[in-house]
Amino acid sequence: MGFFSAKFENEYTLGKRIFNGAKFQVRECRGIKDERDYVVKIYASDLEEVNTIRYEYHLFVKNKINSIPNVLRLKDCFFDKYYVYYVIQRYDGNDLFRTVMNGHKYSEYDLSCYFRQLFRCLSALHGMNIVHRRISGKNLVFLEKENKTLLLKGTRYILSTHEFSKFNVVVEHSIQYLSPEIISQETNLHNIMKSDVWACGVILYTLLFGNNLFPIEFPYEKYAQNIVKCRINWLHDSPLLKSKLAVDFCKSLLKQNPSERFSAKEALFHPWISGDKMYLHNTELASDRFYSEVKNAIDELDTLDENTSRQYRHKFNDEKPLNSSSHLTLNKVSPGHTFGTGTSVSSRSSRLTTADSTVRIRNKCLPFNFRIPSFKFFKFKSKQRDKKPLMENPVVDKYIKDDEAE
Repeated sequence: MGFFSAKFENEYTLGKRIFNGAKFQVRECRGIKDERDYVVKIYASDLEEVNTIRYEYHLFVKNKINSIPNVLRLKDCFFDKYYVYYVIQRYDGNDLFRTVMNGHKYSEYDLSCYFRQLFRCLSALHGMNIVHRRISGKNLVFLEKENKTLLLKGTRYILSTHEFSKFNVVVEHSIQYLSPEIISQETNLHNIMKSDVWACGVILYTLLFGNNLFPIEFPYEKYAQNIVKCRINWLHDSPLLKSKLAVDFCKSLLKQNPSERFSAKEALFHPWISGDKMYLHNTELASDRFYSEVKNAIDELDTLDENTSRQYRHKFNDEKPLNSSSHLTLNKVSPGHTFGTGTSVSSRSSRLTTADSTVRIRNKCLPFNFRIPSFKFFKFKSKQRDKKPLMENPVVDKYIKDDEAE
């Protein structure tokens, strides 16, 4: 067969390479019919992520998620023998945290607009009984460089609450976004969506006060203890605020008891983002010192993210909510671990470690670097041919060289 599935080749033209990863490649592409620019992620067809891509595509089509405002749209998804082509809406801005780190200054009014867009999207998702599971500052991106329209991405992690019983659900997130009920294993089908709301509150708290929810302490288990106890400092002053509406809104997102915490729909009707009193919000910017404090807080969150992103087995049972003798530890998933006959819908495949020296690569994944494309790629507005290989994978290269040496 050709390098591409005929359907993808007939509907899209590939543009320049944006990013090369160990497991996927990101490229520009252009629709042949509508002549619009998109982004395509190309995966090998036997990676673990493919199962989650299929499930995500199933939910997008079944629930018409593309009709939801402020969600990053999944345009198309093609599966062939060797590769998966994941075509998404193109956005020109950076993620919310990166935008702030790059010098973007915001007012109280700007924040209220951002979170109104976020909860409008999240309320629609929850109304379809879909939980996001991975809300973070990095999964909120701006559609344009003017930083006006906020989009929610990271839908690779979404799950329908109607289908929880089919899966051994894996909760994956860095520790600062985990809600108290997830850490203490008291999550059930009635409150799982409130964990998304908690993550939104964590982001808002950082941007409002220039501080993290709790001090970053070592070992990181202390941070988990603080989350479960939920002793949040509300005495910080924010130079952004004229009234206490924003603080009241943030408190409603960060209630320890999920039954007392706002739902996404309830959040939409709070006066801070409902529009009724948004004209009263402060439109003035704070001092440079405040935004420096926000950057420091975001930098701490990034460090925490890098060191505590983890997988947990979390089997939901509507009749018997999960409980544990230890209120601070979930069942951490080790690399390569499987869950019996249950289907894993892990949002990130297990990473290779020195302890797991057996690399499981099927033969059809090997030709990443030496299969010659039969379809010629050209950069947009250029006649220069792109001769680089489609996929570059150092793990595969190592095994190819070992085979040649033998």
